[in-house]
Amino acid sequence: MSFANEIPKENKGAAEGSDDAAKAEKAAAKAKRKAEARERHQLQMQKNKEAKTQRKQTAKRVKKAKKAIDEGKEPSGSVVRRVGSTVKTPKIVKATVKPVGKTAVKSAVKSAGSSLSEAVALKREEIQKHKDERAKLLASSQPLVPSGMKQIDHDKGMKVEGEINPVDIKGQTPVRQLAHGLDRVLFNPGVFYLQDPRTQIYNFDPYLQSIMPVGDFDFDAITSYITSSKDKSLEKIAREHGKSYIGSTSSMTSSLSHLHFLISNWRPLNFGALSKSFRTIHTKFTEITRGPSSIFLRYKGDGVYAIDADKEFDTESVFSLLGQSLEKLLTSSPEDFELYRKGNSHNIAEEERSRPETYHYSTYGDFLMRSQLDAHDDRLPGSGMFDLKTRAVVSVRMDAQHIELGSGYQIKTLTGDWESFEREYFDLIRSAFLKYSLQARMGRMDGIFLTYHNTEKIFGFQYVPLEEMDIALHGKAGETEETSIGGQEFRMSLNLMNRLLNMATKKFPEQSLRIHFETRPTDAPMMYFFAEPMTEAEIEQIQEGEKGEIKGFIDEITGKLRSPGPVIKETAEESAEGEVAVVEEATEESEKSPEAVKEETATIATEIEQTPPREAEHVVDDADPALIAEAKSQAEAATEEAFETGALSGTGEPIVLESATLTAETTTLEEPSAATKEPTPETPELSAADIIQQAADSRPPQPAPQPGKTILGVALTIRNYINGNPVSRVNSLSDSEKWTLEYSISELGNPWETYTTVKGRKRQLFGRAGVPDDDTKIGPHIAMLRRMSAAGRKFEQERALKEAGKPKLVFKSKSEKLDHYLSSYKEAVKKAQEEIKVAEKIEEKIEEEEVEEEVAEESVEEQKEEKRE
Repeated sequence: MSFANEIPKENKGAAEGSDDAAKAEKAAAKAKRKAEARERHQLQMQKNKEAKTQRKQTAKRVKKAKKAIDEGKEPSGSVVRRVGSTVKTPKIVKATVKPVGKTAVKSAVKSAGSSLSEAVALKREEIQKHKDERAKLLASSQPLVPSGMKQIDHDKGMKVEGEINPVDIKGQTPVRQLAHGLDRVLFNPGVFYLQDPRTQIYNFDPYLQSIMPVGDFDFDAITSYITSSKDKSLEKIAREHGKSYIGSTSSMTSSLSHLHFLISNWRPLNFGALSKSFRTIHTKFTEITRGPSSIFLRYKGDGVYAIDADKEFDTESVFSLLGQSLEKLLTSSPEDFELYRKGNSHNIAEEERSRPETYHYSTYGDFLMRSQLDAHDDRLPGSGMFDLKTRAVVSVRMDAQHIELGSGYQIKTLTGDWESFEREYFDLIRSAFLKYSLQARMGRMDGIFLTYHNTEKIFGFQYVPLEEMDIALHGKAGETEETSIGGQEFRMSLNLMNRLLNMATKKFPEQSLRIHFETRPTDAPMMYFFAEPMTEAEIEQIQEGEKGEIKGFIDEITGKLRSPGPVIKETAEESAEGEVAVVEEATEESEKSPEAVKEETATIATEIEQTPPREAEHVVDDADPALIAEAKSQAEAATEEAFETGALSGTGEPIVLESATLTAETTTLEEPSAATKEPTPETPELSAADIIQQAADSRPPQPAPQPGKTILGVALTIRNYINGNPVSRVNSLSDSEKWTLEYSISELGNPWETYTTVKGRKRQLFGRAGVPDDDTKIGPHIAMLRRMSAAGRKFEQERALKEAGKPKLVFKSKSEKLDHYLSSYKEAVKKAQEEIKVAEKIEEKIEEEEVEEEVAEESVEEQKEEKRE
């Protein structure tokens, strides 16, 4: 029944007049938008024309400068000074190769007397040679000391020296092995389904499929984690071996990640392992991974410092709890694991309850590193150790505060953009592989064993060796750990971190410190390092600030999971496919740089390097040089980060940047049709400064700067060399090539100003609120995931209904028949009866919903009949 049918006859004329006025107003608004869009288009065309003229002038200057350098002269001319760069870059940043058309190619082929394929190969070599020359020229022209800063440490020839040395500790408890036949996964690349979706045959024990709820597991029956500062054994070993810094894999990896960004000059991720049909919308590390990192360096006496992770924004998480219980599940038989269920845990033997964890201890430089060992198989290379990692599906990770609304999401296929193992692997590359690879190297482990789940059900398993992670992160894997790019970069990172910590402890001897690391995406690689003295009381206050009582958290999670709430029904207009297209199109376009677009569309005949159009940018000479570097990087990253922040916070709206001084290239999207677009109030366009200010206003107030308190604030810059030749990053290494690194540490002129900015970025990123509780305020991305979860829950119910009462078949081997999973006939009958009861309840619920729908349809028909009469 339409709204107009309910209006009394005497009011219909007024309503129709109001409709006409509304239509006219809508048409006028549409015409206004078109005019504004036309004006913006003309303005952009004018800017492009000006940029083209600038590129031509730049090409002439580059050619002149290159010629001068080839002749051994100093290049003349002005310098390009850009907002966001703390270095003065000569205008030789780009050189162009003249485009080669079809006629030129044919002419080259004819004159050379070669085939077309040979001509193309020659052209490829010419382009690659030009790229190498340009990279070398750019690397050699970048000064290492940012303008306005004072250099306090410098080394031009830091080599990859020394090895990661094991410390053998006798008498440790043997490391557990995988149970349930899961060791088969270690020696087969790719994913193993727990249950084959086509034949319904189980590859492993069906007991693994249903995850024990966190509220049923007795966490008091397992050994609790010990931080570095509370590990007396670690402290004792450090003194015995004369080491100054003790740390664990969990406390050191986030800081070492920023040294990877610095040394690799933000090397692009390699998604070659994914299928060609998979859409890699984001190609960078996640915003969380790139965000500032901090640790506490806690003084323990006698020159020993313990590295603890900064837990200022940590809260209790279902993921960490599930990680502990699933680790026990994967390494225990069903009978032994059931002892950890509440009500049974009193049967656990005291020796098992008090069993200490087993560790690998390693040294490098002044570091003593501790790595907890999860599992072992002596058939694997090296030590045979590997890490156990549990990976929740995307819908749960994106909305961790409401896991009951995302835990229905299913993994159904190997490949695909959604509901696939490939989707989870893609997210792993962006968010976790760097951390996992660093942990594996610190613990001298072979790789990681992944368990994919949705907090209620396990879908499958995968073993990822360190070499596979290296290919995704560094582009290739070395033949040995000593010669691989990842292995050498890891030791260089430890060396640099060692020198930075030495500098901090020398300035503030025998004091506990709070350390911040952040690598910024500036033109020249640069990392901030700050050291702030703190008392133990101040540290304890920060470490306990966000943590709650574990028991209360478990009770809350248990309550949510046992009452998952109503199922969200999906209409044709709200299909996930449409929303994915809109969200991903916005993201993909906002992330692509002009160079990336050209690279995708260029052919071998027209492959050239061009300077992307940019507006004139000027440096504000009166500002702190360290802060100037932030303005441009914030504007360039704001479009992509706005989407990622929106997805996490629930807003989901793309943000357009327009500013007179700071500009970011934006993408105009077509308006969704009225059938797919929700009416929303008009949102004013925001400048980059507005966005930053709004984000700051939405967070709790930060502690005010303390100018009276002395801190250490430095900028670390580096340059890579292969056999003495500068390169922007190391992409490959042969046996004859030697990698050295030049670094410079420069002191910030006003460290408190920059330090406050870095801490503010961290607070905005890690301290922001999650997805709103109000369903009407969530963004389209979260809404799409919740609909997938609701559909997945229904899919799982239908699957359970189909399999109810049927025996579960488990794969044994080629030579053996499939055996029924029956520990005893009585147990099997009892279990089948329970499943039948569950299936009957599901069937009754479905029938009730169908009856309600039929009644609703009949009611609509009756109303229509009454209307006709």
